[in-house]
Amino acid sequence: MTVRGVEQDYSKAMEWYLKASDAGNEYAMLRIGVMYKNGRGVDQDDGKAVSHDIRYLQFRLALGLIRFVFVIILIRTYLHSLV
Repeated sequence: MTVRGVEQDYSKAMEWYLKASDAGNEYAMLRIGVMYKNGRGVDQDDGKAVSHDIRYLQFRLALGLIRFVFVIILIRTYLHSLV
């Protein structure tokens, strides 16, 4: 099957998703889990799918905590400027 004249290659897509995931790309982290779940470009493996989904969620949690701390620092800085 082709998409916009390019032959689909799920194995190659998985290679690029893994590289992007290692670089911190959230979308790639999510897609890897889906590809393992559906067996596209890799052998179907629910364990690896869940493992990559957990990695994605841990990344999102860490990012959320960083944002939360940043907002707290901004609020404290603002409140100290009022004194």
